[in-house]
Amino acid sequence: MWAAQEDLSGREWFQAMQTQSTVTTRFRIRYRSDVSPKMRVSCGGKSYEIEAALDPDGTKEQLHLMCGLIQETA
Repeated sequence: MWAAQEDLSGREWFQAMQTQSTVTTRFRIRYRSDVSPKMRVSCGGKSYEIEAALDPDGTKEQLHLMCGLIQETA
C-alpha cells in the first residue's frame, strides 16, 4: 500500500561493548480500521515495529503509524 515515510529522530549509544541505535519513523497511510501495534511495516528492505497507530485529526482519513526500526542481529 502507499505510504509517506518520514524519519523523525535517531540516536546512537554504546552499551554492552556494542554500538546500539534507534530510529523513529512515521508512515502516513490512508485510514484503515484493521491496523494495530501488533503489526509491522516493511519498506525498502527494512522492517519497522508499529508502536502506535494515530488518527491525528479524528476524521478517519489518514493514519500516522509511529514506528521503530527493527535492528537485525548477526
